[in-house]
Amino acid sequence: MEIRDWKKKGTTERGSFKIFSVDEVIFENPHDGREIETFLIRSNDWVNIIAETTTGEVVLIRQFRFGSNKVELEIPGGIIESGEEPSVAAERELHEETGYKGESTKLIGKVNPNPAIHRHSCYTFLIDNAKKLGEPEFDGPNERVSSCTVSPRQAFKHIHDGIITHSLVINAFFFYFHEKGYFPV
Repeated sequence: MEIRDWKKKGTTERGSFKIFSVDEVIFENPHDGREIETFLIRSNDWVNIIAETTTGEVVLIRQFRFGSNKVELEIPGGIIESGEEPSVAAERELHEETGYKGESTKLIGKVNPNPAIHRHSCYTFLIDNAKKLGEPEFDGPNERVSSCTVSPRQAFKHIHDGIITHSLVINAFFFYFHEKGYFPV
């Protein structure tokens, strides 16, 4: 069976919220010509950061997540501001959330968080030789994050044991472990 791209016929914004918008999009089915409406989430692209310290540990954060209704163990990350380069956003988010700064920033991966309903990308950056140079500078009154460092082995164990459950964080660690040669392609 041949699978073909669908033709986009029109888009109407149905809601705009702080960090995303919801669009109603009409597509034409190339197999039978029928039109179908779907709803897609539009947002600026995101960044995730694996910050490796001078001692080879990685920086993790704890923060409350509304979706899971609990404090989660994750990596720093956030939304890329309009006009901002992804690497600059990665450095900014790392510093804002943890007070850490690194020596070099390298793109190690890019994914579509959920192409079924999302219309943006998530970039993963590795920031080397990260050092804590100050205190976090939170975006607003509702952002509260604490940071810690763990060995890459401990991070892997946290994933295996279900302590780290955020899928984009696990994906970022996949890129990191590959970059470090743990997972050959």
